[in-house]
Amino acid sequence: MADAWFDTTPEQDLPWEGVMPGPDLAAALAVIDPHTLEVEACMSYAKACDQLSSWSQAQVGLALAAAREPVLRATGGITVDGHVSSRGESWAWDEFAALLHLAPMTAATRVHRGKAMWHDHPRIGRAVQAGELTWAQGCALVDAMQSIETSPTNDDIDVEAAHARMMSTALDQMLTTAGRYAPGRLKTRMLAAIIRIEPTAHKKLHQRSVKRQTGIEVWGLSHGMATLGITGVAVDIDALKSLIHSHAQDLRFKHDELVNTPHTPIDPDSADERTVGQWRLAAMLEVFGLAPIGMPASPVDPARVDGSRAIANIDVKVVVDLPTILGLVHTPGEIPGYGPIDPELATFLAANGEWTRWITEPVTGHLLDDGDRRFPTAGLARFIRARDMRCAAPACGRNTNLDIDHIPTWAATHTTNAQQLTLSCIRHNRSRDAHGWNTPAPHTWTTPTGRTYTTVPHQALPRSDNPDSASDDEPIPF
Repeated sequence: MADAWFDTTPEQDLPWEGVMPGPDLAAALAVIDPHTLEVEACMSYAKACDQLSSWSQAQVGLALAAAREPVLRATGGITVDGHVSSRGESWAWDEFAALLHLAPMTAATRVHRGKAMWHDHPRIGRAVQAGELTWAQGCALVDAMQSIETSPTNDDIDVEAAHARMMSTALDQMLTTAGRYAPGRLKTRMLAAIIRIEPTAHKKLHQRSVKRQTGIEVWGLSHGMATLGITGVAVDIDALKSLIHSHAQDLRFKHDELVNTPHTPIDPDSADERTVGQWRLAAMLEVFGLAPIGMPASPVDPARVDGSRAIANIDVKVVVDLPTILGLVHTPGEIPGYGPIDPELATFLAANGEWTRWITEPVTGHLLDDGDRRFPTAGLARFIRARDMRCAAPACGRNTNLDIDHIPTWAATHTTNAQQLTLSCIRHNRSRDAHGWNTPAPHTWTTPTGRTYTTVPHQALPRSDNPDSASDDEPIPF
């Protein structure tokens, strides 16, 4: 990729060219069917649509920045002396997350970007609004500036003022040419400009990043896949990557040697069944004595004494319905937190793995009721935890440190049953009243800004949201 580029294509006298992003450009684009355009005009149309999208994103950022302080005050995020309370601030992010259907941290990022783009450095917001920068370029500048901590050498210098001057100077250097750079490259250049002005900033940033970002995370993908992310110092990660690649090559070489050995019982056509990525995953698992599941087998995979493939001896929760286990239907199973898996893999795990089997009965439900007692029995508590698995608050996905929660509150109903009980994380259970949130009815949450959200109860095996999708005449499969 080139370091930078800018568009020198002459204009074609099209009705949207030269129109400032905003309502006028939206009106000009709305009456055009791009399928009727020649390719040159269609490319110009696409660029104009992107400029309009950036303008719209900038307007959302402006609105979020304007709403930030009122929402913080409503949730107790700003104390009477003007300081920001981290506990109250987290409730503000819940409010924005519920509004935008985002995770709280993602919502917080969008609000912080809006504030930085319109309150702290409004030149960026105006440049995006005018079409001089794309939304992604504006975010790259903001993210670079937000990631740097200042450390003035003179204790008499006001830290906040010094930080503002440093950022303003760096922005002066970057803004005139920022529209030429891809967002990733622009962020790198902005960081370099800040570091040139304040060399100690990079050292402090690196030290902070080593403490806060080093670790391992897992996030689910579609089709029963997941990603393992390892974050650390770049040189360490690069060395680890090289070792994995090298070990994968060694395993593949050993596999091909076995396949090509005379009189081997191995099918010669299996030599190249695995992709490069599959060999690298197999190499990483082999270090820990594990064999991969869901890909072609290899004689170099670890195996138990009885010849079966090794599976991790850990508690893996797989949800699968009873008819699928019996082979009567083929309903997808699910690994909680990662997503659905195909019925064949779910059945394989049921037969071979050491895991916790949660088998759902698909016809009837069970209502457990403990009358007017406040705290549920151990059996009811186990049922609620197995059924719900995560916090029921809008936009919260916590699945650890969860309370059995009454919605509406026990004080309002004096009943304890499975329909009323759910799981809430400690914060959403114990301090929602203090921060203006309320739960007046089952699955109902109201916020201090007057908005109401009705949540959908968790399903161990998600079914169709359309009640007409299943026929009442369909027979029970067992």
